[in-house]
Amino acid sequence: MIAPTAVVPPSFTLKTPLTIASYANSDSRKLIDEFVAISLKQALTPILWTHSEGLKIIGESYSSQYIFNDELFTRVFLSPFDVLKHIKNARKQNVSYILEDFHYYLSRDNLSGAEFTEFISLIKSMQSDLKSCNSFLTILAPHLDLPPEIAPIFETIKNSSGKKKFHYLDKYGTDLTKLVLEQKIRPIVGREAEITECLKIISKLETNNPLLVGQSGVGKTAIVEGLAATLINNKISPLWSQKRIISLNLNLMISGTKYRGEFENRLEGLLDEVKDNDKNIIIFIDEIHTLLGMGRTEGSMGAENVLKPALARGEFPCIGATTSEEHDNYIRPDKALSRRFQIVQVSEPDTEYTLKILRGIKNIYEGHHQVEISEQALIKCVEISAQLLKGQYFPGKAIKVMDNACASASIIGQKVVTPEFVISEFTKKM
Repeated sequence: MIAPTAVVPPSFTLKTPLTIASYANSDSRKLIDEFVAISLKQALTPILWTHSEGLKIIGESYSSQYIFNDELFTRVFLSPFDVLKHIKNARKQNVSYILEDFHYYLSRDNLSGAEFTEFISLIKSMQSDLKSCNSFLTILAPHLDLPPEIAPIFETIKNSSGKKKFHYLDKYGTDLTKLVLEQKIRPIVGREAEITECLKIISKLETNNPLLVGQSGVGKTAIVEGLAATLINNKISPLWSQKRIISLNLNLMISGTKYRGEFENRLEGLLDEVKDNDKNIIIFIDEIHTLLGMGRTEGSMGAENVLKPALARGEFPCIGATTSEEHDNYIRPDKALSRRFQIVQVSEPDTEYTLKILRGIKNIYEGHHQVEISEQALIKCVEISAQLLKGQYFPGKAIKVMDNACASASIIGQKVVTPEFVISEFTKKM
């Protein structure tokens, strides 16, 4: 197991008024301690802001007792606007402000247009104010994503230990929380009940691994992506803000394994990385039934027998997804594996709900294909897939029809996808 290393370079000093530091692959509490130590070394008063506790002077580390020696700063500021305005108006000398997970409030997704503009303007104006007071403001975040309007005025510090520590996760996984931040995942429409159920299961002390069970195309992966968006968009307790959801590619993990135990070594390395991150990594395994027997050769255990002990000890937070048939055939008979999961049933949406989903995501497809999709075309996508794609399921089959129609329209230069065009293109593929 790899020992945790410092996030901030040993020689680092606060020089520029505004800094953003990434604690990706690390612990935000450790990063707070590092910046407190840096601040004290530079004879600065460290003042920490957290979403749950507001703005407070702290001692020598995050874990030490709070020190309240200035009435002005013992007041609790939970609103990000209040925090910035207070810092700007107070004009305190020789202060180091440390704002944990404050980056959520610097996103257009979380603020209205007017609020976002005001926020950006406020941040820009603070640069000169802080400099004149020999004070500094540091934002701690899991990623270094900032709006382009203010990114150039921030000094950035990236977790240098990330590549080493996340060798297996980076190689065989996709960070869904990062994709949400980069707006590379289409928005999820509905499924609030399933997302909430997953959160409740993950929060439990025992049997805390959700297993999404539903037919192919009903949106199991979309629910996990929606869960990642919920974590990123600060819609729940700040205690969840450090968690990341990594989608594991099992085929990639087993690819190229020729010798006995080679796949097991990869899986055990991945388990160590997850364990080292103190339950802040949640692994998503689609088609989790394929684990049964994977990597098993003469003299080796196979994937499921490597995972079972880690799941039993709560060292491998995991969300699985499978179909009802595969669950009944492969997972349910394996009592030791099945009792580590709690089922979340994912039902097929009806035509009305599917149409609502298409309306919610159509702008993504319009932007990608550079076409416009009429309302009647959306209705036709639902109708035609319901009538003619009997072996497939909503919303996946309706999305497929819409995507195909948009692709065909884009190729021939047709700007608007009409219901007639949907029918025509679908008929060609029959």
